Amino acid sequence: MIKLREMMMILDLHRQGLSVSAIARQAGIDRKTVRKYIERGLEAPVYGPRKPRATVIDPFAAYLRERVQTYPGLTARRLFREIRDLGYSGGYTALTDFLRDYWREARPQGWLFPGKPKISPISPRQLNRTFTAAKSLAGIAKPATLHTLRHYFATHLLEANTDVRVIQVLLGHAKLTTTARYTHVATKTIRDTVSPFETLK
Repeated sequence: MIKLREMMMILDLHRQGLSVSAIARQAGIDRKTVRKYIERGLEAPVYGPRKPRATVIDPFAAYLRERVQTYPGLTARRLFREIRDLGYSGGYTALTDFLRDYWREARPQGWLFPGKPKISPISPRQLNRTFTAAKSLAGIAKPATLHTLRHYFATHLLEANTDVRVIQVLLGHAKLTTTARYTHVATKTIRDTVSPFETLK
């Protein structure tokens, strides 16, 4: 079977008026093949339906569906720990992608975080009110916003020795330099850093 580029060349030379023998000599293809593609002309390739590609999450799909149906409040982080204990070797993103697709299929109506009224998604103003109320109930007087939670989330991950590239993915940053600025520097990480001089004997 010849390539598309060669087929286009055969048809182009044929339109220029060259004979089958001349085209065969110029293209380095036998005359029978040249004649076949001239008679056939340029046809659009026909592709069959693509088979769904197996993913690393597939063996755990039934388990995840059952867990989410039984306990809708389970977090992705909790489910990630559970399937890791069952032998899952993939990443966290594959799990969240699966859960997002499952949510669309299982609950096509309504919002993941409904507002008031429930036919609308929760608004930034409602989020801020809820955050302020929770901060007041916890007795936190320091200034803080919802964005502060991202800083603390990233800092705690860093102090738990989570790779900064993992934090970059979780925060949705395109550049690693953004994550480095965003997370600040965790004080525990600084304390636990061993000087190269201390390793000398």
